[in-house]
Amino acid sequence: MKVSRSDQTCAVGAAIFGAVAAGKAAGGFKNVAEAQKAICGVRDLIYKPIAANREVYAELYARYQQLHDAFGTREWKGCLSHVMKDLVALRERQRG
Repeated sequence: MKVSRSDQTCAVGAAIFGAVAAGKAAGGFKNVAEAQKAICGVRDLIYKPIAANREVYAELYARYQQLHDAFGTREWKGCLSHVMKDLVALRERQRG
């Protein structure tokens, strides 16, 4: 995973669209792609998955999918009462 060099990525996104709205003649950019190329960047540090943690990643991703579907889709019907307990249990298992 690469991480943005900015700690304020939402603000950078707003600035990009503002600069595109201003247009090139006013010192902005022609389009979003041009603005992103000029403004955005990533930090040198790259996070790589640790193969030994594959099972933990799979558990975390399963919880992510549940939350995504619960909050991000109209069709979802279910219960989330277990999610926080599952995450706490996973944390405790990892801490040993």
